[in-house]
Amino acid sequence: MSTFNPEELDLEQLPMLGRGVWGSVLDLGDGTVLKLGKRSGGIGDGHEKFRHEAMVLDRLAQVTSPIGPLLPVVVEWDVLNQAIQFEGEPHTIWMRQTKLAGRLATIDQVLGMRGTERRALAASVAESLAGLYGAFERAGIAADLRSSGGVADFQLGDIRLEAMDRERLEKFRRIAALLDPADDHPIHGDFNISNILLDNGGKVVGVVDFAETRLGRLEEDLCSITSEIPALRQDYVERVEAASGRRVNRQALEIFEIGSDMISMILARYRFAEHSSAGRLEAEIDRRLGGV
Repeated sequence: MSTFNPEELDLEQLPMLGRGVWGSVLDLGDGTVLKLGKRSGGIGDGHEKFRHEAMVLDRLAQVTSPIGPLLPVVVEWDVLNQAIQFEGEPHTIWMRQTKLAGRLATIDQVLGMRGTERRALAASVAESLAGLYGAFERAGIAADLRSSGGVADFQLGDIRLEAMDRERLEKFRRIAALLDPADDHPIHGDFNISNILLDNGGKVVGVVDFAETRLGRLEEDLCSITSEIPALRQDYVERVEAASGRRVNRQALEIFEIGSDMISMILARYRFAEHSSAGRLEAEIDRRLGGV
């Protein structure tokens, strides 16, 4: 039985390493980090996401070369009997993971890079993704995953969309359903800039957040970064094809980019009341839906 108890910690005094829709990541100062999560925070069930991530990382921990140093290892996790109030919200599940080197990348950081730096980053990100796919295969993780349908069929949890957003979502789903069938492979599922750690030279030294890992299409893993940072698209896609040996379907990528924007818009509007961000994404979604 674990002797670790987050309720005994002064959480406000721990350094914050990251914050997401499901909770926060805090530095415990002993070579591990504490992921403190909420049951309801984004799309779906937070407890199921934590359990799923623990399973995926446990399987990947069996495969240490060459991707091992890029991945956290789960030390322990549990559901709390009583919620902890942190930053004004109830957190009900926790996980300790090994602390990785590097710092979380940001969109602003990438946008501030020179062209040669961005191309080097695209190559490093592509190599890390290809290495992750190799680790998935060696760990035999496909047998543990059930296809969720990808971003074309994500679960909204308790989010109730207004009529116009329901119409946008349904139109996106209809368009995605017309794509040519593709073989499903294990994918990270949320491979965006904020889940990548970089060293001071702009090289990938860590990949985190495996709560969305599932069977899906390569384009679903590419769409977040190509949607967030279009300047990376060409170099990144070409590097992924070279590193992974898989062909990227450009039409599918464009469609899944709409899905990535759709998720971001829903979270901005219905979870965080960031109406200006939601409005910009809405305009982009309508423009792209009208072009496919």
